[in-house]
Amino acid sequence: MQWRISETELSKRHDRLCEALRARELAGAYLTQPLSVFYLTGFFMVSTERPAGLVVPLKGDAGFVGPRLEEHHARAGGGRISLVRTYFDYPGRKHPMEAIADFLREMGMGKGRIGTDNPAGYESRWGYAGPKLADLLPRAEFVAFDDYLRQQRKVKSEEEIALLRESCRWADAALSKLVERTSPGVWDVEASLEATLEATGEMKRTLGEAYRQSVFGDAPASAGFRGQVGPESAIPHTFATNRRIQKGDVLGSGASAEVGGYHCELERTLILGKASGEQAEAFEVMLRAQEAAIGALRPGAPCAAADEAAYDVFEKAGLADRTLHHTGHGLGLDFHEPPFLDAGEEEILKPGMVFAVEPGIYLPGFAGFRHSDTVLITETGAERLTRFPRDLASCTIPARGGKRKRKKAGKKKTAGKGKAEGRKKAGKGGSAKGRKKTAGRGKAEGRKKAGGGKKQRRKKTAGKAKKGRKKKAGKGRKKGGKKKSAGRGRATAKR
Repeated sequence: MQWRISETELSKRHDRLCEALRARELAGAYLTQPLSVFYLTGFFMVSTERPAGLVVPLKGDAGFVGPRLEEHHARAGGGRISLVRTYFDYPGRKHPMEAIADFLREMGMGKGRIGTDNPAGYESRWGYAGPKLADLLPRAEFVAFDDYLRQQRKVKSEEEIALLRESCRWADAALSKLVERTSPGVWDVEASLEATLEATGEMKRTLGEAYRQSVFGDAPASAGFRGQVGPESAIPHTFATNRRIQKGDVLGSGASAEVGGYHCELERTLILGKASGEQAEAFEVMLRAQEAAIGALRPGAPCAAADEAAYDVFEKAGLADRTLHHTGHGLGLDFHEPPFLDAGEEEILKPGMVFAVEPGIYLPGFAGFRHSDTVLITETGAERLTRFPRDLASCTIPARGGKRKRKKAGKKKTAGKGKAEGRKKAGKGGSAKGRKKTAGRGKAEGRKKAGGGKKQRRKKTAGKAKKGRKKKAGKGRKKGGKKKSAGRGRATAKR
């Protein structure tokens, strides 16, 4: 598998866009949002202060206009882009918006009604300022067209769902690795980076050379706490803490993975050590609310139904005033997309829609409790695509040392045991002194045997050669005996 949207599907998207342009009596489209460009072409442009956009005429091929540093990227990044025009840089001697106006004229879109996601021509980003495109093309009328692409992205195709399923698979893996690295005394940033690195490496090794990141952003697979540690777990959008994780902490965790430009959402409330009564109670209320929300998702039901189902659970538990946000949102290319699981959302659910379902309650100064799962609307109901367990037991982390620390300690202990057994067998001694003494005695006896053997051979030879001098040979043997005693003395000294 190529882990990206196929050229066949991109071609269908282009054809549907042209049909919509005809239906709205538009001469073409000029789009500046990076995800809109990516959705139609497979090319992700990096948006900076330098204006850029995709030009799609009603007839003919699409073209890209932007800074020169994007030229090779645009030619290589998307098969749906046939023409590329560039200016040098912003602000330049000639303003970049003038180059964009020239390209629209070249594409036959210098007049008439043009659909766009930005009537001004570009957003005020990173200090950008310049003339409006409409002022440079007075014969053209720029009409809002961004609603079309938002609507198209609500219902996912089979290819998009397959990419989201794979994203969920790696988010599950990344969160599992984060749990393994969570222990008292760990800084959440370190645990997050280590889990992200390992999950990303495993993901690349498994998916192979066909995988590459499709959009600019986070690591391919990531997991972390983003500062939601202990009391700060009650702040949904906190992003950092200088406090280390402690036993008894409630931890807000999240994970995702980018596959073909698509992202899932997986979040779990984790507890380090046995949950207190108050923690367990809040956790269970949150879990019932999420189950109620997922149970309300089915084709033909309004998006509001899921939000109302979750809120009812919180209200019965007396915790409705501890909610800070609606129950969920669509997702796909972006982390938040319409429609929304909100009491005011009138959109009707359709098969192929994908949501993050995340009802939560937050108790300031104590903790926050929220799970989030990626859920697909099917023909008959809803399917949870993220599979990480949700129950309290599974979301409780034993308050022991970190996994890697325990593993290191175990190896060291085993190695030490092996050495001790080796020394014990060699020396047959229990204490360190005994082993040393025995080792010394062993060495001395070895030397004694070796030395004695050589001396005996020498004495026999000497005896045969000097038979008539027995008295002197005897004296030599006596002298040899003294040497043996000296050898034992050295052995004793070594002991």
